[in-house]
Amino acid sequence: MKFLSGTTSLIIFFLFFSSSQTFSQFDLKLNLESGIYSDSVRNFENNVSFMNHAAGFLKYSYLHDSSESSILIRAGTDFYKSSVYTFKLNTNGNYLYQTKNVTWKGLLNYNYNSYNYNSVFSSFNIFTLIGGADFQLNIFPISLFLGYSNQNLQLRNNIYYDLIFLDCLSSKSISNFFSIEYGFLVQNFSVNDELSSNNNISINGWNFGPQIKITNYKNVLFNLNYKFLLYSSNSTLCPSFEHQLEFIGGTYISENLSLFLFVDYILRNLKFTNSFNKESSVFFVPSKSENQIALRFMYSMNTNFKPYFKFGYFNDDLFVKDYKFRGLNLLIGMEARINH
Repeated sequence: MKFLSGTTSLIIFFLFFSSSQTFSQFDLKLNLESGIYSDSVRNFENNVSFMNHAAGFLKYSYLHDSSESSILIRAGTDFYKSSVYTFKLNTNGNYLYQTKNVTWKGLLNYNYNSYNYNSVFSSFNIFTLIGGADFQLNIFPISLFLGYSNQNLQLRNNIYYDLIFLDCLSSKSISNFFSIEYGFLVQNFSVNDELSSNNNISINGWNFGPQIKITNYKNVLFNLNYKFLLYSSNSTLCPSFEHQLEFIGGTYISENLSLFLFVDYILRNLKFTNSFNKESSVFFVPSKSENQIALRFMYSMNTNFKPYFKFGYFNDDLFVKDYKFRGLNLLIGMEARINH
């Protein structure tokens, strides 16, 4: 976990740097959920059992003149039964500097996910560095970002990924409440695992394609983020492609009641060459492997406490030998939030 220490140092630096700034704010949120789920773990019978989920969110923001920075820490754990649990940690360091026509941005991110599904244990470490800018041009506003990601998946053996990517978006405001962003994403990846190395196998290639973001803030609220990526590599055949969909949408039924739908999903159609052995080799793994569809009904007691019901489908997919943990859940939860 050598990258965690680097992220921690960045956090300490940001906190020290912000001590003399003109504006700062803490935002703390806690979520506790408990309920039932029906699982379908590979090689295990479906059953209905109890589960518990706990998550925390801490954000520290500060603003001074033309610059803005923030530190974000998320952590959560799921207990499905005595031998099935997960732990997930995400830390972000963001920096933004505003000039007349350009907003410069930087992001440092570290993710750690661990899974224990009965006899199967795995962990996923991801370190990401992104830099770029928003160019506020009158005719064609554009966002251009270049990033590097180093990933380490531990399952049967250690698997390492190097990823370099270019993210380009332009935007169009239809009204004060509705906007569209569109562009493309290009990623170059290389994969190295112990089994592949022993067999002199090198996995590398590209995925690329269009992306679109649609946002509406009036009446029915929603935020849609969709990517379609084609794969070109020494281990895949054409056409091999992937759909990535993120959606948050809903409405406020009354002043205190809200109903929202959350969708976070990846659908893949990959065709491999005859030389690629899926049982002994690992292909490219997306940085997000947590798929979910959830419907949440929330009641706002006040600005700080909000109980809710949630019903949904979950699927944690490691894309290795069909290792998955998936099923349905029905949960009762409480969200507590403090702003200072």
